[in-house]
Amino acid sequence: MGGSDCGGFNKFGDPRHQGSRHDSEQDNSDNNTIFVQGLGENVTIESVANYFKQIGIIKTNKKTGQPMINLYTDRETGKLKGEATVSFDDPPSAIAAIDWFDGKEFSGNPIKVSFATRRADFNRGGGNGRGGRG
Repeated sequence: MGGSDCGGFNKFGDPRHQGSRHDSEQDNSDNNTIFVQGLGENVTIESVANYFKQIGIIKTNKKTGQPMINLYTDRETGKLKGEATVSFDDPPSAIAAIDWFDGKEFSGNPIKVSFATRRADFNRGGGNGRGGRG
């Protein structure tokens, strides 16, 4: 009988097995930040905030009082790339923003909306920051 009880508990291992296949989905259960592509070069933080606040409350930077929106620029030219991250107060708002806005138009441009990943930020800043030690 003990074996059948263990069998019941083993079923809980199955979602963990699936999790390795759907790793990004599982990791995003507490992710409240989205990555937006295709915004165009004339985008402003205000225009992005006004667009995405329709779906949920955008976090505010406590120091600056500005919405937590990061507009990406090209390193060489300094021009906006038409990409941004938007941080919401809660993960369900980020999920709703992806479901609702992905493929929609922003200022006449079709946009792609997905979860933001931290890997790009880590790779960009990690190496240079430690190089000055020696």
